[in-house]
Amino acid sequence: MTIEDGPSKRGISIDIDTVYQILYYSALTIFLSYSVLNSSMYSAYLSSGSKEAYTVCCLLLMGAGISKITKLKWDANLVFTVLILVVLEVLQVLVRFDLAFTTMWLLVLMSVGTSFEKTAKISLSVLSVVLLFIILSSEIGIIINISWQNGNRVRQMLGFGTALRPSKVMLNITWLVLYLNRRKVSLLSACILTLLNYVIYELTVSRLNFYIALLSIIIVYFFQNRKVLKHITAIAPIWPCVCALLSLFATLKYDYTNQMQFNLNSFLESRLSLGQSNIVTYGIGWLGSKSFKMNGIGYDASGNSLLGIGSVYNYVDNLYVQYLIQYGILFMIIILAVLFIVPVRLKKNDKSKVILTLFMLMAIVSIVDDGMLKLQYNIFMLLAVEVMFGKSNNSYYDKDVE
Repeated sequence: MTIEDGPSKRGISIDIDTVYQILYYSALTIFLSYSVLNSSMYSAYLSSGSKEAYTVCCLLLMGAGISKITKLKWDANLVFTVLILVVLEVLQVLVRFDLAFTTMWLLVLMSVGTSFEKTAKISLSVLSVVLLFIILSSEIGIIINISWQNGNRVRQMLGFGTALRPSKVMLNITWLVLYLNRRKVSLLSACILTLLNYVIYELTVSRLNFYIALLSIIIVYFFQNRKVLKHITAIAPIWPCVCALLSLFATLKYDYTNQMQFNLNSFLESRLSLGQSNIVTYGIGWLGSKSFKMNGIGYDASGNSLLGIGSVYNYVDNLYVQYLIQYGILFMIIILAVLFIVPVRLKKNDKSKVILTLFMLMAIVSIVDDGMLKLQYNIFMLLAVEVMFGKSNNSYYDKDVE
């Protein structure tokens, strides 16, 4: 807002873009905070207000959309981006209406025209504060910290409903730090990130996310100034498709009598067998399955298991397989097409090696984790929108090291 003074009048002019940013980033902050808090033992205090929280986000986003729509230049890139996002939103609503998921896609849709650099900084602050708040709350006894013996080690949930969630949020934080420091990741930053991820790993025994976080730090720190990263990222456009096809093929062809496949399934904590079982039960259709229901291991705020008596654990952690069953072939084709277009556009300038590397790692994570299409676990969905919007040719986010 600016105040204009003249010799005979005083007026107030409102900057529409400022109004849009206030509304949008308020909605993003509420969504990220609420989503992470609601996945913790604080859910007992928040669950009754879920509808209200997401409704407030939707109203803020609607206001942001109204304030921004007249300022956007509706070129082919923008129309194409909005059309894809609208189709994904409609498919999600038709298959299974979920207010939280719908709000998230609305956030993604309304991010058109925002700066991801600013989004990354805000998201990093919000996620770091909320994660620390939950962990400290569990350690001092405000909320329950469930733990149990896992072999020779004690596995803790650190105030969350499952032991995997703290490491998933920490992985998102790790990627954000690497992104914001992509031009030069210092040794101190690399060491601090490694230490924080190791602490989470030691407490939760969530090994797969820890390995991916460690691999991300090593690659970005040691290879950010080397040509080898350019060669690795050459396959970035097709990498998500490769990961999707390989994981689907391994799931469909899984045979427990084959010792190698049995060992791989054990290492992946039964992801192959569970995926195959759900495909056999629910099938794969163009528009997904409305009857698809997953039963996972988790605990409520009172420490009671969410896996009901008589229920069979069948949770599919593989994003490609889960979304293929739940939302269908058409939904996955659009997602994979976007994940092909984004790296292609980033590669045009040949200056986005770190970002391309992170996108490739996200594709790998999706084989063992279903959270890469949720903003609280992967805020980089909004970067994909910015690239789709056509800003990759003039935005400073793509100016990595040569």
